[in-house]
Amino acid sequence: MKTIADILEHGGNMTEGELAKLVAVFPNARVVVKWKSSPRSVGTAKDIQAAIQNNEKNKYDYAREVFFSAESFDALCAVLGVKKMY
Repeated sequence: MKTIADILEHGGNMTEGELAKLVAVFPNARVVVKWKSSPRSVGTAKDIQAAIQNNEKNKYDYAREVFFSAESFDALCAVLGVKKMY
């Protein structure tokens, strides 16, 4: 839960390490990835992590940002009692 609270305190954005922790605890959490060249992708944390690793390994593209969708962010803030930044 601390990892999720930390992510929420960053406005829903997560680092590579936080994504790895999220995958370990909540692999089916819905996240969004913004790529350098490709359109945004939405999927489970475990699938997005695998896509990032595959794209970077093959030098196809790289992830610019990974974050909770606005809907997930709002719901998690409400459930965990985290004050939103906006």
